[in-house]
Amino acid sequence: MRAGFSFSLPAFATGGNRGPLRKRNRVENDDGFDAIYAAIARSPAYRAAARELAHPLPEWVIPFSSMTATDAYRICAIPIGEDETLVDLGCGTGGAALWIAGLLQASVVGVDTSRAAIASACALAVELGRSERTRFEVADASTTGLADESVALAISFDALMFMRAGPVVKEVARILRPGGFFAFTVAEWISDDRAPIPTVERAYAPLLEENGLAVIQEMTLDPDRGLPLYRGLLARETELRAEMGPPAEMLLSQAREHLERAGRRRIRDVFFIARRPKESAR
Repeated sequence: MRAGFSFSLPAFATGGNRGPLRKRNRVENDDGFDAIYAAIARSPAYRAAARELAHPLPEWVIPFSSMTATDAYRICAIPIGEDETLVDLGCGTGGAALWIAGLLQASVVGVDTSRAAIASACALAVELGRSERTRFEVADASTTGLADESVALAISFDALMFMRAGPVVKEVARILRPGGFFAFTVAEWISDDRAPIPTVERAYAPLLEENGLAVIQEMTLDPDRGLPLYRGLLARETELRAEMGPPAEMLLSQAREHLERAGRRRIRDVFFIARRPKESAR
């Protein structure tokens, strides 16, 4: 879950002059996100700021995105059977997937390319007594390794625009069982300016339809939904710097940028639900 701090990362998060990793489907260097997730794990101030969005979800649901409790509740309303499998693509530290799967009584598979995020997610599953029905793995969202037609619900919070969406959507279509759902939040680039990262799309619905997934809901989200998080971060500036070190500078810079641009929109935040037909011609 990554969209809260979206379109510009400093050198420590992109590996300096080393450039992006060539064998991943993600644009950013995973070492940079490892540094951020490790810093979040040791920062009560970040967790307190994130609660501005995640309340009233449990305190262990700590998003690194603009995910709100409303977003999570929308996904919990999707009808899947008990004991089915939910997969979270770009799962981060795993809290959202564990909470949603708990309400749906589903098993969890979470994938992320950040080793630090996956380590935190595995630790949380153990802490919650959920490890028997949970698997978090360092993996690419376009090559999950899951079996064909093995997943009832795929989810993703604010991560897809940091990936090459075509291969990821193709993978989702492969792993969803007939009648399965793909629910996600994402940012679409609506400005005439060139997008600062090459993977953000202007429209995701065509990609879904090209891969045989029918869009059953497309909802434009409140463009100001992330503002409580950004204000919460800036209100804790001193604590964040002390607890997180260099990663705090990126979060604070992005928070200021988002607040300054509030009213000058370059992205559209969207909530999608797509479904694989119950009877497929595959």
